[in-house]
Amino acid sequence: MQQEENNGFGPFYRQRGSGAIWVAITILVVFVVVTFFAERPLQHNVLAFYFFAISLSLLAYMVGEMARRLCLFGEEARHCRSRYEGSMKKALKAAFDFQNSEVIALFAIMIGLGTYASFYDMWYSYKTEFTRLFFLNAIFIPLFVFLFGLRKLSRVEYSQVNEKENKNLADGLAWGYYFGYLKFVLPALENQINLTEKYRYEIKVHKVFIIIPKNCLILNEISNKQSDPKGLVKIAVNLQPLEMKRGGIEYRTYKHTVHSIKDEDTDETYYCIMEYATPVMSLYQMSDDPRAALSREERDNQVNLFIAKLREILDNDPECKDKYKLVTFGGENQDIGKIMIRAMKECTLDFGEKD
Repeated sequence: MQQEENNGFGPFYRQRGSGAIWVAITILVVFVVVTFFAERPLQHNVLAFYFFAISLSLLAYMVGEMARRLCLFGEEARHCRSRYEGSMKKALKAAFDFQNSEVIALFAIMIGLGTYASFYDMWYSYKTEFTRLFFLNAIFIPLFVFLFGLRKLSRVEYSQVNEKENKNLADGLAWGYYFGYLKFVLPALENQINLTEKYRYEIKVHKVFIIIPKNCLILNEISNKQSDPKGLVKIAVNLQPLEMKRGGIEYRTYKHTVHSIKDEDTDETYYCIMEYATPVMSLYQMSDDPRAALSREERDNQVNLFIAKLREILDNDPECKDKYKLVTFGGENQDIGKIMIRAMKECTLDFGEKD
């Protein structure tokens, strides 16, 4: 059922929220509640032990993280001249670049003081095993985890980081599509339609319909045997081209193509501006070339991210926001004519009326 959504493309990705944080909070609350009932009645020495153990464990974690960062610095120091302009200070800062470093420093001091203060309460029951446990958690465990790669990000975490910091392949394609094309052709669309005298009154929806097949296969023509077996979609005319100086070319031209679509149900012919989102062809080619190491599964993931990022970019640009519509489909055995007619009907309520 879900695969039938969006013309067989499937459901779009939604932005990740804070579900993981709430699960973590829930687990912590359950732990505290269970511990509270398990340790009743809470005596002073029991509370002192928990305070001491938590402070000691957190301090061990901080020391262990510093030890791991020191290992990273050991490698960066070897590349000081090539990567950090010969500045050891920059290399050190890169390795120990904590976010909110002031808060972390204050937190570490508080943990240290808390451990020191609680140590007096635990003095009479203190055992040398605590010292051994501290150094195991502070030095051995962090470096063991680091050496054997047990601390690597999961696929979910990796995806979250990439989405937040615009590091996905799809993000680069979407931004390139925007800055290299859509940012200047969409604001000029209305004027280019008006300059095309023959069809300016035939085009009912003044938007560029950007077609995105799920398999990312971009063909030279929108109408083909697979997507338009009856040949109901035809090229009508090119809009008046937009000319501008760009990249050392004095008169670089950008033009949109008007397509005619015959509706079998009403026998009417409609006109719209539509084109493939050409950047996604790179995803198809990468998934087809073993050197790029992009699996089909990852390609499907990236095209979803491309759609989400492109929509976000265009919706945040007032000059582009209402000048486009993304049209997705499964990519195989889909009637592009019917899909486009539905898409145009979604854009305007009086779509069927003729002047």
